[in-house]
Amino acid sequence: MYCLYNNIPMKRIKTLLLALIMTTMTLSGCIGNSDVETSEGDDVELGESPDDWPTYYVQSSGDLPTCDSSTLGRLYYVEDDVNFQACMSTGWEVVDIGGANSNIVLNQPPILSAKVWSTSGGETYGYLVDDGDGTMSIAFMMEWFAYDLDGTVTSVGIDQDMDGVVDITFPSNSGAIDSQSSIQLANGDTLNGGFLAPLEVGTSYSRITDFTEDDESPLVECGLIIQKSFFVIASDDSGASTTIPIVAPLNLNVEGSYRAVDGLEVQEELYQSLSIPQADLDWLTGQGSSTCPTGVTFTVVDHPDSLTSQGGDNIATITISNTADWSHWSDNTDWGENWKVDAYCFDSNDQYTTRIEAIETFNGADEDSPQDGDTISIVDNTNNNCDSSHDRLQLYIRMDQHRESISIVIPIS
Repeated sequence: MYCLYNNIPMKRIKTLLLALIMTTMTLSGCIGNSDVETSEGDDVELGESPDDWPTYYVQSSGDLPTCDSSTLGRLYYVEDDVNFQACMSTGWEVVDIGGANSNIVLNQPPILSAKVWSTSGGETYGYLVDDGDGTMSIAFMMEWFAYDLDGTVTSVGIDQDMDGVVDITFPSNSGAIDSQSSIQLANGDTLNGGFLAPLEVGTSYSRITDFTEDDESPLVECGLIIQKSFFVIASDDSGASTTIPIVAPLNLNVEGSYRAVDGLEVQEELYQSLSIPQADLDWLTGQGSSTCPTGVTFTVVDHPDSLTSQGGDNIATITISNTADWSHWSDNTDWGENWKVDAYCFDSNDQYTTRIEAIETFNGADEDSPQDGDTISIVDNTNNNCDSSHDRLQLYIRMDQHRESISIVIPIS
């Protein structure tokens, strides 16, 4: 029989087709090759990026291949059933994540609760701690609770610099004190059971203008909102962890609200213990190009004379500077008096043993409008005498009736 189209015998055509098929099979590889291929037809090599791994999909469960050693571990999406099935040692199984019937076990991280529950109550000096390296920390009390539903809590503690590593390990999975802790405070007191937060890390500063804390507080034209932060981290025996941020005002008085620190308050011991960025400090105190009021500075030094049991001892000297905006800070209407200074001597037991009255001797032309370089001498009187048993002097400088007194503490001898 002949093909009428090109007059080639049918037997010859069959021979050509068979040769073409054999050639195609040679080029495409062996039929039945079991190598895993990507969707582009490339073999998957160990160590390749997961982006190149094959994906598996079938219309129905009846289209799943045989679950044997060649498909073990494969995960297929089954469109008709809207689920995934995995080839396991027991055959194809629907993957059920979570719930009572779960056949995929996922580790749950620990449950964690933590909060600060006691600080100095707002007093800015009492809970400071000298780290002995030129920096300060603030001492505080806190409570915590950590529990692992599907394993064991292996550690729980404070991450001071928020780098994911616990710096202070709590003594137990739940508690409120560290029974081994005894902290020597800067004011001479001892705090038992507390913890420390270094002030040089985890502290942030935000500038704010025309701020009032509440209806009773004065307007702060320029201020810094200062925030202290650290982490509490709990980890379990499977490597999972839970992190809780502790965020509070600088003194960690979590019951109080944020206060804007102004150009006067920044002289207090707590704020002097910080590493406030110089640009923020200059802005706050009206230096350089800042339009904020110039912050009056009070520099207090111990008087060189030794304290005695007699009256009339010179205790300390205050030098006044940066007085350009003095009238902004003092309206000279505090109970009909000028601005004033109160002083207390402390002994080694941190007691208010002596309040010095009628102490101020102003050395300058006009007490109502001091100039740079004017001084005030703090002089003892004949009653409630400060003597060699006292080692610190705390000054409260009140500028007017609308502003809180600023507190400055110095050692004396």
